[in-house]
Amino acid sequence: MPKINVFLGKAPVMIRSNFCHLKGMDDLDITKEANECVFDQGGYFIINGSEKVIIANERMASNIVLVFHKKPPSKHSWVAEIRSQADNSNKPPLQFKVAMNSKGNSQQTIECTISRIRDPVPVAILMRALGCQSDKQILNKIVYNPED
Repeated sequence: MPKINVFLGKAPVMIRSNFCHLKGMDDLDITKEANECVFDQGGYFIINGSEKVIIANERMASNIVLVFHKKPPSKHSWVAEIRSQADNSNKPPLQFKVAMNSKGNSQQTIECTISRIRDPVPVAILMRALGCQSDKQILNKIVYNPED
């Protein structure tokens, strides 16, 4: 069966990639034959005569608890945060942050920051507002394994 060349369309090629015509040329050929700069690292496309660059757009993960250990000059020694958002929602995610203050061994408090509330709230007060009456109930709600 003979080969048939069929034009499917044009695809841009990244400069200095494996498919670029500059691949495999030495520095002398790049400057003389291709009239390109030897020090150009590539990584961009030329579309209709103008350079186009792909920029990564990262987004924080939603509905996953992230825990960070902070260095000593920070007010908090540990911070845990979660950004809550429904799967198909256009609303911005709500952020809930819990931080343990590091004011020495005697005054360690755990505070939380809630969307639409300006100041941090101690976790014990928040849990009492949510209906937990005793310290044991609060501990059972927030500690995974009490013996650990």
